[in-house]
Amino acid sequence: FTMPTTRGTDNYVLTRDDTIGDGGTTWMEPLLTPDISSVSPTNIEESDTTQTIVITGGNFDATATAVLIDNNGTTKTPTTSTRNSGTQITITYSGSDLLADTVPQPLDVKVTQGESSLFVTLENALTIDARPVWSSPSAGALSGDYFEDEAITQVNFVATDAETTPTYSVTSGALPNGLSLSSAGALTGTP
Repeated sequence: FTMPTTRGTDNYVLTRDDTIGDGGTTWMEPLLTPDISSVSPTNIEESDTTQTIVITGGNFDATATAVLIDNNGTTKTPTTSTRNSGTQITITYSGSDLLADTVPQPLDVKVTQGESSLFVTLENALTIDARPVWSSPSAGALSGDYFEDEAITQVNFVATDAETTPTYSVTSGALPNGLSLSSAGALTGTP
């Protein structure tokens, strides 16, 4: 007997059921692979006393759980994993489970359906205490000749950070006389 591929209402599948005798069939709920559409936040603070991550997606069955996987493939099991609905799971890390910025990053999010072991992984989903990303000036932009008593062309240092707006300052030594650096990252003046 070959099983037909028949779908009923609510996407139930006609399937063989040995519990009702040889060759019996019944409508069974299909096993669905979960889907992840977003993670919030995408950057967590190492200093938080509780790190909470909300995973949004679909097909999260009643047994669905989530974990993070670091860049070395090590599973970071949360303190709690709560299925809020068929489209949302919330995981938290607290106490000795808190994640530090020394964890190899970025981290993947993995959702597993407990009864079927079907899973989905969203790769490179989040970071911990993300470092600034520099966009300007490009490498070598400050090279060249600068002359005394000639104004320099303004140089704007630009970086983005998921956690805060970067500010700029001279932390060691000093700029040449006549030059200044604003907290917004503008280098100006006449040396």
